[in-house]
Amino acid sequence: MDTSTWISIASAVAAGGSWVWAILQRNTAERALTVAKEANNNSTRANGIAERALSVSEHGAVDAQKARLMAAAPRISVSAGRVQWPPLRQADVPHSRGIPWERDYIFRTPREASTPVGLRYTFSVKNIGYDTKINVNARLAPDDRHYNRHHLSPPIGIAAGETITFTMEEFRPLSAWIEQAEAREAGQPGTVELRPWVRVDDGQDEGTIGIVKLLVPCNGLVRVPDEEGSWRFRDPSTLAPGEQWPPTVVVPLPGETLYFKSKMRGEPLDPTTEEPAV
Repeated sequence: MDTSTWISIASAVAAGGSWVWAILQRNTAERALTVAKEANNNSTRANGIAERALSVSEHGAVDAQKARLMAAAPRISVSAGRVQWPPLRQADVPHSRGIPWERDYIFRTPREASTPVGLRYTFSVKNIGYDTKINVNARLAPDDRHYNRHHLSPPIGIAAGETITFTMEEFRPLSAWIEQAEAREAGQPGTVELRPWVRVDDGQDEGTIGIVKLLVPCNGLVRVPDEEGSWRFRDPSTLAPGEQWPPTVVVPLPGETLYFKSKMRGEPLDPTTEEPAV
């Protein structure tokens, strides 16, 4: 074998060795990348577990804070009162109490569609807690000439075991009462309702605000037979067996407690906490 042949073989072996080394290098790099990916996945899973654990821990801390604040929160009960019938017309003197419509009054539309028709109704709030006295507000509208403009009453003190009764007057245009009546004709509950609510503040910056809402549907308007566009209030003589009277009632809803880190700074414990709009 001449020298050139040995050189060729040696070159081939050398080249082959380089190719094998390249494969080994690539396999090592791939294994390293796989190990790195697995480590990254493990790290991601670990981070996820840690985040969930932190979330659970924070949730548990908030629950503990709520339980502590709830233990000191005022206790009240809200009971429904009566609705005066027939409904009210607005008095000519501002800030005066409404005057009942005549029971047989007939409304003609569209001429009287914007005529205010109101309800006078009551509900009671009792202090059933251990505190000697609590302050409550109610959303009042004694002269609601703009229909939906409401305000809160000044705080009213209620001693332990004491009950106070609120008397409310609110008005809606006749067209809203007709909307409610047409919904009931169609078998729907309708959405035209008065929505008073009671607000109970424990008086602490870090503390609670209790809210109890009520509904008073604007029911009791019926069509006048054979008179297109004419309406009147329902009469008790038209009631079917088992039907309620008066035709609209006060309905208290379940209470809600709002928890605050700081009321002055507007910082709730739960970021979704929101007081009813006044």
